[in-house]
Amino acid sequence: MLIAGTLAGIEERRGPEGQKPLLSRKWLSGAQAFFAIAGVVIAAILGYCLWESRNLPFVPDIGTLLAHRDVGGYTLSMSHFFDLTGPSFAALRLPAGIAAVTLLIGPVLGWILRMRRKHLAATISVALTCAVFLIAAHIAFARFDPMLSSKQLADTILAKGSPSDSFIIYGDQSDASSVIFYTNNFLHKPAYIVLEPCSPHGNGSSLLWGSCYPDAPHIFLSDEQLSKMWGTGERKWLFAQDENQSKAGQLLAHRLYPVQSIADKELWTDRPLQ
Repeated sequence: MLIAGTLAGIEERRGPEGQKPLLSRKWLSGAQAFFAIAGVVIAAILGYCLWESRNLPFVPDIGTLLAHRDVGGYTLSMSHFFDLTGPSFAALRLPAGIAAVTLLIGPVLGWILRMRRKHLAATISVALTCAVFLIAAHIAFARFDPMLSSKQLADTILAKGSPSDSFIIYGDQSDASSVIFYTNNFLHKPAYIVLEPCSPHGNGSSLLWGSCYPDAPHIFLSDEQLSKMWGTGERKWLFAQDENQSKAGQLLAHRLYPVQSIADKELWTDRPLQ
């Protein structure tokens, strides 16, 4: 929206409160040329990646193919970009192909139109390029759904569980926040979290603030508490991600019943499903 406002201001020769415009159309032509060069470079990179993955099979669950390099502790917005491998890129052929063609044609066409002083047509080409690129990005997000979302696991609990069941996260609340979101109205109770944030030897939690007050809900469990309650009372569902899966497996040994696995996420229950 900010870019669109800037483009409109330049083309309409508007300035702040009736003053002269801050940027000229020459600046706009230069920006369009930069956009064209960047588009060609990105299209070339995507084309190379597509060529390298041309003979690799398509795998629906892209999360199983990522390298999991943990760049920046996955706290950076582009951390997962470094996890892409040849096999994982094969799952992104369609969005990558759409993006490559769009970025190769759209910006160059817009620059040609800008040089011919067809400014309205050039701006429309920028808008169309962005719109098609966002479609490609949406397709890519859908391919990353098993990695980015846990809704499939929540759907399993809703389909096979009952409102009296309990949901337990082996790790931090942020690991399974989407499962909590989708199952909250069904289970009508908070999820248990296997962490001890208030213990001197605890490893912290995103829910640390307020969790150590006397009136805080008792949702945090130790390994010993989890082991004692596992297999007793109503059905328990256990979620674990990444390295926590091996810890849960060692703690509960042969008392885990696998239910579903997607990407780096695992869901177990404490008794066989009917």
